[in-house]
Amino acid sequence: MISLYNTDAIEWLKTLDNDSVDLIVSDPPYRVQQHGSSGLSGIFKTKTGAEKELNSKLFQHNEVEVTDYASELFRVLKPDNHCYIMTNDFNLRNFLNVFTDVGFHFTKLIIWDKQNKIANPYYMQQVEYILFMSKGRTKQINNCGTSNLLSISNMENKNNDHPTEKPVELMEILIKNSSKEGDLVMDPFVGVGATALACQNLNRNFIGCEIDKKYYDTAMERLNSGLNDFFE
Repeated sequence: MISLYNTDAIEWLKTLDNDSVDLIVSDPPYRVQQHGSSGLSGIFKTKTGAEKELNSKLFQHNEVEVTDYASELFRVLKPDNHCYIMTNDFNLRNFLNVFTDVGFHFTKLIIWDKQNKIANPYYMQQVEYILFMSKGRTKQINNCGTSNLLSISNMENKNNDHPTEKPVELMEILIKNSSKEGDLVMDPFVGVGATALACQNLNRNFIGCEIDKKYYDTAMERLNSGLNDFFE
């Protein structure tokens, strides 16, 4: 069962029952640094005209804060189950503080090596971060031999449907390690569908939503076609 909705994530989460999903894997909106500055781009509305223009070019819906949804994720996740949240170095401390404040237990920081570099005047950016957390006791992952450094290219088969695409292969590693066939996986920020596609490939049930109609339509097309060589 794959259920995907074109709606606002914050309102949609409120409709879900307590302790109703087995695993959360998501790449939510977050602040990004441009060229090493502390300015915002891509996700959040800002006060300067230049940043507003840049935001509007990347995302139509860009006003979500981590405090808007962290407690809802904790509420809907079943006890003693896992949650993976993606972020960057700029937001790492804030995300970690917010998620632990609402009750999540932080277990491990996973590093995704994207195998391509982004220009920066300080150090070139090549990695993103994944917070590996649990609600209650942290149970063992299915493949304990998995490294916390995941080297998966985000360039092969890359398309222009979404500016912050994630490889389906990356999502599959997390899902295989923290669920079993038939479990229900949830992603409230689906983008163009990597988490849903990974669940489809791995025989997991999936529920999620995407507010942007263009991204939602792309995700549905990918799911209906059965293609798995795209990125979120």
